[in-house]
Amino acid sequence: MLIRRCAARPMLSLLILGSAMAMGAAGQEVLLEACDVASIVDPVETTDLRLLMRFEIPEELSSAIIELAVVEFEAGVQADAAGGGLALSAFPLTSNWSPASADWASGWENAGGDFDRGTHAASVARPSDAALIRLDVTDFVGLWAASPESNVGLIVTKPDGEAGQFSPACTEGSRTGQPVLRIWYTRCDRVENEDGRQASTRPPQRRPRR
Repeated sequence: MLIRRCAARPMLSLLILGSAMAMGAAGQEVLLEACDVASIVDPVETTDLRLLMRFEIPEELSSAIIELAVVEFEAGVQADAAGGGLALSAFPLTSNWSPASADWASGWENAGGDFDRGTHAASVARPSDAALIRLDVTDFVGLWAASPESNVGLIVTKPDGEAGQFSPACTEGSRTGQPVLRIWYTRCDRVENEDGRQASTRPPQRRPRR
């Protein structure tokens, strides 16, 4: 796992950057490289590819306020010319998996992956041979930091039946083009109560405007 703490905020999409500036999220930043990556493809509708990825969340974030978390990866994108872009969504996975055995049908209760459709991140990717995809997964990371056992990764998909496709640049077994997760957070100091027990001095949580 690659963990790198950065002094400066990277260039984000105008929407995400604007949200970060609006809430004043100038806290600390950590950059994580995906520890597990795999792609699964519908054997019938072969343009329906889904990208699986998982990140190891540092233990120190369990007591931090997650201000903003963004997944980034490169992909070739083909889209319907009339639509102008390809809609992509990310969902937290609910079943464990491994890159070596990930498959469309086997290993899941539902073909194509088991995931929580009630929590998602969305983005529109413009057609390109090397589009940079960014998804705001702040809610996912907040859950994983608080409950590490729930972290079995996320899945990126296009809507069922939508024309177009995306082809991730990353491949299993290669470190080239691996997805990364950028997390901005506020560290919470701990103080002792009068009875000697530890207590958090967490300020009120601020969340990005969406």
